[in-house]
Amino acid sequence: MERSLRAARVATYVYFVLDGTLLGTWMVHIRPWPWPRWERWAS
Repeated sequence: MERSLRAARVATYVYFVLDGTLLGTWMVHIRPWPWPRWERWAS
């Protein structure tokens, strides 16, 4: 039980990191104006 809980937490963390990176990259390439939310997350 404890192991699966940790695995789920790691999977969620990895998913959000990848999703945030992809979304941030897409927004930077598509939108000319800055998005402070993504910049704050990146830093």
